[in-house]
Amino acid sequence: VYQQMGCLYCHSQQVRRAGFGSDFERGWGNRQSVARDYIATERVMLGTMRTGPDLANVGLRYSELWQYQHLYNPQITSPGSTMPPYPFLFEVREISETRGPSPDAIEIPEEFHPGAGLEVVPTQRAKDLVAYLMNLQQDYELPEMKFTQ
Repeated sequence: VYQQMGCLYCHSQQVRRAGFGSDFERGWGNRQSVARDYIATERVMLGTMRTGPDLANVGLRYSELWQYQHLYNPQITSPGSTMPPYPFLFEVREISETRGPSPDAIEIPEEFHPGAGLEVVPTQRAKDLVAYLMNLQQDYELPEMKFTQ
């Protein structure tokens, strides 16, 4: 889904070493990315440019709810973001009196909520994308890595 949505055109997945950008100052990682970070990755998607923030450690920086809200409408979590919203990754549906609210429905702030009696439920594609993003975590030690702290 990450590849299908074209996320790699605006986001990188590599924390640059100190002195080669402001990755550490921005909180994108605690260490630079190294080749071994990608050794078990079937399809490495380092990105083509950085229109948006680096995602190498996005699974450590934000919660699942944040990820869902950001995909539904980036203005919820990041006012002024240039990222487009992806509402088609969600189903907006009426809350049934017999069924009740879905356990998968996400919280949406009032100013972005689709309306009374409605809920926003992630599709399987949204769940898969958030699972992938939450898996992006470079919080383990490797012999060749260099800490900046």
